[in-house]
Amino acid sequence: MLTLDSKHNLYGSTISDGAGTCFPGTGPGCGTIFKLSPPLQRGDRWTETILYKFLGGDDGIEPTDRLVFDKRGNLYGTTEIGGTFSGCNGAGCGTVFMLTSPGQPGSSWIESVRYRFSGGNDGFVPRGVIFGGGGLLYGTTEFGGIASACLGSGCGMVFSVVP
Repeated sequence: MLTLDSKHNLYGSTISDGAGTCFPGTGPGCGTIFKLSPPLQRGDRWTETILYKFLGGDDGIEPTDRLVFDKRGNLYGTTEIGGTFSGCNGAGCGTVFMLTSPGQPGSSWIESVRYRFSGGNDGFVPRGVIFGGGGLLYGTTEFGGIASACLGSGCGMVFSVVP
């Protein structure tokens, strides 16, 4: 899914490519966040800029789903796995992250993790965020919750995070 800004730039993610080697047998990279800028003249090529390359550790692995902007221009999103490696079969249970513009064109954005899922009652495999009332981020997880339901892994959760 892509996110559009006021200048008609598109923002999105890839689940591979970028930096690090995340899992044996997978391609290089743990995912990226990118920006596509429209051409100055119709018919010309769009320009791609990589804003952030996930490293495959505490910062998360495999960013997915739509990104959202806050009022200051920061981008928020989720990674399916990574964050901490104590849960979710040692792969990590996912993160909610924020990317802040460095202020200098062409520089990488600065990533900070806002929440690392543990795979217990807080769920795991988050699937994107949206802004709700009071400036909170809301999202869902694919798994977690009541463990006896949904083949023992839970049916998912609704969560909120203070940005």
